[in-house]
Amino acid sequence: MKYRKHHLFYPILFCLFYACTFHTKTPEADKTLHIRSTDFTDWASLLHIEEITPLGENSDSLLSVAQKCLINDERFLFWDFKMKCVYAYDRQGNFLFTIGRQGGAEFECADLRDIYLGKTKIELLDATGILVFDAKDGHFMEKKKLAETNTAEYFKFQPLEDNQYLLFSPDKEYTVYRWADGKLTGLQERKGHQLITNHFQLYGNECLIYPDYGHFVVQAYANGTLRPKYFLDFGSKAFPLRQLPQNGAQFEQTDSWPEYFKSVTELRESDKWLYAKVVGPEQTYYDILYDKSSDRLWAGSTDLDLGLILIDVEGDCFYGLIYPEYLAEDCAWYDTLKGSMPEGRESNPVLVKLTVNECDFLFP
Repeated sequence: MKYRKHHLFYPILFCLFYACTFHTKTPEADKTLHIRSTDFTDWASLLHIEEITPLGENSDSLLSVAQKCLINDERFLFWDFKMKCVYAYDRQGNFLFTIGRQGGAEFECADLRDIYLGKTKIELLDATGILVFDAKDGHFMEKKKLAETNTAEYFKFQPLEDNQYLLFSPDKEYTVYRWADGKLTGLQERKGHQLITNHFQLYGNECLIYPDYGHFVVQAYANGTLRPKYFLDFGSKAFPLRQLPQNGAQFEQTDSWPEYFKSVTELRESDKWLYAKVVGPEQTYYDILYDKSSDRLWAGSTDLDLGLILIDVEGDCFYGLIYPEYLAEDCAWYDTLKGSMPEGRESNPVLVKLTVNECDFLFP
């Protein structure tokens, strides 16, 4: 899957000055990951399928592309890009209910921006407010209006305890805000043009904050403050900070530069693993797996033949979606996946649980 661009063609602008403008100082962080080799390719052997859960038929049609997926002990949410709504399943893959359809009713969305799955509640960030549903049966509970805050200015969110929220805006003075007790506080100052991607991930008592475009320091939020937790160090292949685009026109130029890593689009963390998906050279996606216990790291371009999208990490296991229609016939997973698909639903994505065969890759 190639990195999506805002326009079909971009002018290629590059000169020697840009090539020599790199990070000159390592940012402070709890842990620096020195990513010097990004040539790993054998993801099919590194990752082992432990469980396969076909997703049942929903109330509309076969599932299309997932805009975002969330999972907990009881529920699996699939935000469908084509249908622009959210389908809820149990952990056995049985369809339960639909929420977030477009419409003008209080329980419907005008412009769905983000989704959250808690133990008892599902929350949807819409341009008109935050919609809250019961996680058990999907019934509508309430629509929240954040006092003195225009939710249309925010595109990603993270509900916290005590009715607090983290909010992401691509255009305001800060990219990350905290809303609490009717007050909005800026946490991460905006330093350039931003992409609208996922921006938050809960891990224990912390929330990971994705780096802004062109940056690779992952912040951790806790108790109202941020601290630098991880630095993804790509060396000379990191986007030159002096050339950060400040507007859309500059972004169209710099985003086409073929040699740099440019942005983090996904982050997942457990006690054992840190996973990151980044946009790298030639606008190609790269996957990074870091074993926190052994300090081992694997990094390489996403294997499109697997048809896999990693959506979560829990303990030593990963969860992902596999799209059988994109699975190459010569892939090591092909026979296993094809044999698990119910008749008539061969193109529906399946939920898989994965582990890592670390013993076979002692020196990644």
